[in-house]
Amino acid sequence: MLMQLPSNMILTRVRPSLYLPFWVCIWSCISAATAAANNYTHLIIIRFFLGVAEAPFFPGAFYLLSCWYTRKELALRTAILYTGLVLATAFSGLIAAGIFAGLEGVRGHAAWRWLFIIEGVASFGLGIAALFILPDFPDKLSGSSKWLFSDEEREVAAERMRRDQVAHTEGEHSVWYSLRLACMDYRMWIFVGISFNYREDQS
Repeated sequence: MLMQLPSNMILTRVRPSLYLPFWVCIWSCISAATAAANNYTHLIIIRFFLGVAEAPFFPGAFYLLSCWYTRKELALRTAILYTGLVLATAFSGLIAAGIFAGLEGVRGHAAWRWLFIIEGVASFGLGIAALFILPDFPDKLSGSSKWLFSDEEREVAAERMRRDQVAHTEGEHSVWYSLRLACMDYRMWIFVGISFNYREDQS
């Protein structure tokens, strides 16, 4: 919660194709480091930094989607992203079951340590792959846009987003102005409450 807001403010100023994979790799290393925890204090410290590293993922993904898809198209893409989260949660239990069944005591490590090591290594590999797969913004020739889209396709993508804008005054104001508007919007606070209750229920 502490990192999500500043992360999205940073994301508007940097390349998403570098920023998001960077945090995926950092998260992977911290997650794998959980295997080295020997007491409750270690776990609390690691979990704190794990939360900091995890914070950019979903807000960043939603922001990047909103840069490529119009308002009418965004709902379906958001639903697919959330579905991915549900499926990942479902399959993580199966993966954990396999690790606990087959790796207990291997090389002198408990199975729960292997779980964090394997998931950390796998997500680190995906983070590296994301460096070559993620595009940046439609009007930028960087990220996978360099080889994934032609010049005409990039122009069409950028023009679609320009036509979908409700107003063209956003660029005249700073990020801090936008932050103040968001904090004054009652709907944002309703969403925060819903999200907080959802996370409590999940825990």
